[in-house]
Amino acid sequence: MKIALVNQRLSDHSFAAIRSGYRSGDQTWVDRSTDGGKNWTQCGPFNSRFSNDLNNLHYSMRACARFNGASFCTGWYYDKD
Repeated sequence: MKIALVNQRLSDHSFAAIRSGYRSGDQTWVDRSTDGGKNWTQCGPFNSRFSNDLNNLHYSMRACARFNGASFCTGWYYDKD
């Protein structure tokens, strides 16, 4: 499975996407933080290949997915402009 945080720079939004290996029952979500990942809010999970689309301006964000009972997350991304 390959998961990615997709950043739409023109609209300052991000979402989690399972790029390959998606199977029915897999889940995606985005974690969003105002303090660089020390504390965060989980937005989801969604029983889908894609999570919801969230504003990322001035937030640290990471994409996460769960499959076969295990969870995986990308590194944190911060959109500062």
